[in-house]
Amino acid sequence: MPTPIAILLSLCVAYCLGSLNTSIVFSLVFYKKDIRTVGSKNAGATNTLRTFGPKIAFVVLLIDIAKGAAAVMLARSLCPTLAFMPVAAALAAVAGHILPVFFGFRGGKGVAIGAGVVLGLQWPAGLACLVLFVILVSKTKYVSVGSMSAAAALPVFSLLTQFFITKQPWNNYWWTFGFFLFLSAAVFYTHRANIQRLKNGVENKINLKPQRPDEVSKQTKVG
Repeated sequence: MPTPIAILLSLCVAYCLGSLNTSIVFSLVFYKKDIRTVGSKNAGATNTLRTFGPKIAFVVLLIDIAKGAAAVMLARSLCPTLAFMPVAAALAAVAGHILPVFFGFRGGKGVAIGAGVVLGLQWPAGLACLVLFVILVSKTKYVSVGSMSAAAALPVFSLLTQFFITKQPWNNYWWTFGFFLFLSAAVFYTHRANIQRLKNGVENKINLKPQRPDEVSKQTKVG
């Protein structure tokens, strides 16, 4: 049985990993500018892409995904007999990204780190969501469309994975499925402004060419 220290350590490390918002750290270290002051003012890979270009955005994306997966795997390692602990760590990591203690509780929307925790919890479903995200973004040029579509499909992909691939005990799986439902709803909630802009036809499309921060700040707020 895991000790209370192991449980607390898993949750604290997961939250702190999420709170180390990669886009904020990189923008401050390499560009001497807080990503939350330019463009959409969102601390995530999409705003990093628009502001600083694809190379730095790709690194930010990979690190955020890795942090999410690492938080889940650490909890699974420290608390192997508690089915809810990987899910609890996943929730803590996403919460840390959205509400980072190191940056005044103003972070990103949790999509990239959300992808990481999904990969850690149930990698086939996470991989399917990533493929869907890439296809839709490449077709529509809207990151928000890819993010919300992948979030909506996540519970479905998860059930298919459970039935046909992982087939883990259902009393363990329900923790994962419940979290995926919550995560899907959270993505739509954090993208509510994007939904309105899509309805109004004013959502900005993705642009792989970096722009100067003063140019990005003049655009319609998107994240």
